[in-house]
Amino acid sequence: MLSPFLVCGRCGGKMTIAGSGRKKYYYYCATEKTKGKSVCEGMPGLVQDDVEHFVLGGLKTHLMQDEVYQAFRRKVETQMTAMVERSNSGLLVIEDQIRKRERDVANLVRASSEGGYSRVIAASLAAAEADLETLQAKHATETPQVIHLPKDLPSVYRAYVTDLTASLAHDLVVARASDALRAILDRVVIRYGVVA
Repeated sequence: MLSPFLVCGRCGGKMTIAGSGRKKYYYYCATEKTKGKSVCEGMPGLVQDDVEHFVLGGLKTHLMQDEVYQAFRRKVETQMTAMVERSNSGLLVIEDQIRKRERDVANLVRASSEGGYSRVIAASLAAAEADLETLQAKHATETPQVIHLPKDLPSVYRAYVTDLTASLAHDLVVARASDALRAILDRVVIRYGVVA
């Protein structure tokens, strides 16, 4: 059931379903039905099955097209590679600083164990360890998070929409299917007399 997503192109009101018994169900403008022609001229009823087949079919065929997705995927990979290259040069500097600070900590620990306790050594060790922690945290935050897009996302998406289409036909799960559909569809504007 797509009624939460369908909007009248004349007044912007929600479309609602009407019909009963063995008759077909039709989508109508709810505003025209409740407030009359002075608010919205309305439109002829649209057969529910036809509208839903058209909208869900459009989601399967027009969104997430293979060639468009592959071009997008290549663009993302190119940008990720450039970002990693830029980031790596900065990370090399940080890694060099970490290695130096690790040597300082090791030397101070050795000096402390060989020469006994010294306030100067203890203070220097605490400062070196604090610097090392800061550098390690900076390294972790500046390491780029690489995005890996699956090659077969369009087919996964089409299977997802197919499952939603089947779920919308079952009363027990229609609410959950409608929520899932909301993640990929905001609204569908119905215009009378306009050929898309």
